[in-house]
Amino acid sequence: ALRLIDDVIPMLRAQSYVRFNRRPVLVVADPSRLADPAALAAAWRDACRATGIGELHLCALQPRTGQRPLDDAFDALIDGPPAGGDPVDRPPGNRFPPHEISGAVYDYEAAMVDDLARYRAGRDQRVHRGVSLGWDDTPLRGTAGTIALGATPAAYAAWLSGVLCQERAVPVGTETLVFLHAWNDWAHGLALAPDDVWGDAWLRATAAALEAPAPASTLPRPGWAAARPPAPTGRRRHPRSSG
Repeated sequence: ALRLIDDVIPMLRAQSYVRFNRRPVLVVADPSRLADPAALAAAWRDACRATGIGELHLCALQPRTGQRPLDDAFDALIDGPPAGGDPVDRPPGNRFPPHEISGAVYDYEAAMVDDLARYRAGRDQRVHRGVSLGWDDTPLRGTAGTIALGATPAAYAAWLSGVLCQERAVPVGTETLVFLHAWNDWAHGLALAPDDVWGDAWLRATAAALEAPAPASTLPRPGWAAARPPAPTGRRRHPRSSG
């Protein structure tokens, strides 16, 4: 892990690299796998200073329940439910998968409503919001997989629009950063890239949310449901063929 920074430094130099408050952003997806996060973070920061990169903006995914809390090794945490959060109750009725699932099941819309409610009064400055397109790794893991039911472009657009609305309410002059999961995480059934199930609907939903974030008075609340057909479940998504 220590040598990783040597491979990353050339990327951090690129003018197009993502920055927060002029600092290049580096994300640790699973800090629980690090033996000593504070020592490793200090070494990475020292290496960046020594090579002229300057200060890093080092982030980590929000720890799940049961994982050790993070210390000051990181500048910010990324809160990205449902995949980054805890399982919710299995949704009742015909929204439950027709096949037996032994893994965790998330209600995507319930997670969205809960997330927007938690941040309605604002957020800690050391937290970056995250929006996941869903989660379905049953094609990869079978019945032991994890599913986020109700994850559709319509629901995702409502969630992203709500997050952007709340982020724009922070004090003037404060820079914000929102993470989207993910561009092409095919193994877990979520990708902004066009595919053979949804086409380019996720990209169009993202553009719509960016162009017109929802006003606070219309943010999804308990009982919200998108007008859409049931989400495809247990189907492996593939990049859309150019032919």
